[in-house]
Amino acid sequence: DEFPVSTSMATKMVKLTWHSSLPDDFTCGLNIFAVGALDDEAVEYQRIQNQQADLLLANEGTAQLEDIASVSTPKGDLTLPQTFAHLRYLTQRMYAMWSVLLGPLHPLTAQYQEFHTHLIRREKFLDTVEPADRSQRHLVPALVGRWVQLRTNHWLQAQSKSPLPLPVPTFTTVFDQMALMEPWEPRFPSRYLVTSPLKDSPSTSTAHTTVGSTVSTLTPGTNITPTTVPKKSTAIRSMTYNEAFQPFKA
Repeated sequence: DEFPVSTSMATKMVKLTWHSSLPDDFTCGLNIFAVGALDDEAVEYQRIQNQQADLLLANEGTAQLEDIASVSTPKGDLTLPQTFAHLRYLTQRMYAMWSVLLGPLHPLTAQYQEFHTHLIRREKFLDTVEPADRSQRHLVPALVGRWVQLRTNHWLQAQSKSPLPLPVPTFTTVFDQMALMEPWEPRFPSRYLVTSPLKDSPSTSTAHTTVGSTVSTLTPGTNITPTTVPKKSTAIRSMTYNEAFQPFKA
């Protein structure tokens, strides 16, 4: 599958803003929720936006980041998985991204590859997982993604401050916690849960969790307004990343 990298994501890569001091904000840092939309329409939209951004960048490098942002506002750039099939797809993208940024042999890259393998092997088991709060049953794929996102961000923060290599988190630990019926569910940011009146027959097309007399709905393609881009900053284009991502393109 084609893996179009949004301008916002590319900017994070080049500026090395890989981790975030605000882990509850999925638009900050490189994380599993911010690697792009799943549907073909959104992928095509991002491809077109990238072409327009390239035209600006080709103008003798005079384009400003705010100019790029004006033509590349993400359409579904933030994706919250409703199924484990969606989560596997996002994990594949994270593996491709870290393969480019850190190399295919880096321990973090290897962890994403192993995590993806376990998502496939444990598919039947994962379909039976019940969270402690059973009203969050349909949020399980997103909660697992959140578990990985928090540990990735924590490791990136710690590694950025350490002169020595630090052990990467073992993502498959979450499956052991599930099997042993240990608490594993992280807190999910409420800003990404859309609250609506409780219905007798909620649609099966959206994930939901009962909270009192309301239903919190997790939508698969949440559009998030990009964070403010610093003015008078020249966008940087890295041909190294373009070449490195080539094996993952269709």
